[in-house]
Amino acid sequence: MMRYSLVIVAALLQGVAFCKVNPLEKISVKSVRAYTTPLKQDPGFYLVRYEQDVQVDLADKTHMTGEVLEVVIARKGATTNKKGAQKETGQKLAASGQSVKSVILRGNVKITRTNHTVHADKAELLVDKKQCIAQGNVHISQKRASAGDIPVMIDSDKAVLDLSSEKLLLVGTEKTPVSTVFELRAAPTLALAPTPKINSTSKAKKTA
Repeated sequence: MMRYSLVIVAALLQGVAFCKVNPLEKISVKSVRAYTTPLKQDPGFYLVRYEQDVQVDLADKTHMTGEVLEVVIARKGATTNKKGAQKETGQKLAASGQSVKSVILRGNVKITRTNHTVHADKAELLVDKKQCIAQGNVHISQKRASAGDIPVMIDSDKAVLDLSSEKLLLVGTEKTPVSTVFELRAAPTLALAPTPKINSTSKAKKTA
């Protein structure tokens, strides 16, 4: 199946880019149920799983919602245990970026930060690769919050944000191609100047 891709410099979507604050310095999670279990394939890590009406707040003021959240953290850096996670679903995980291996949110995912919103079926943050990946029915929107903002609406099958280079890769399929809409009317600084009128008679050459 043919795939379509488009790379956009994240300066166009300024708030989507990774900010100076490490979002994983503090992760506050609320859900109906939660539990932890050691990873069978890697005993050095715990899987913390939250289910139903999951709400996540990160240190950089990013707010996320979904149906299931899975956080893989190192045992040494974890600040919760199996007993605490089962009894308290509103607990806070305080962990450094090195102790968090991955964060995966599934099911009607919605991510909001400042004037930016991302909708997807799944969102994953890969700490070691410094990537944020959204997959399935991805819709990204930027509203105008200041004079320099350009309203943007993007639809794709997949979006990959490189947190180091601040570039956004959009990938589509034949069924779901990449679609981008820029509302330039809301950006007066980009408005084209009116075309000056030219007096055709003054430019006309006299013929013998």
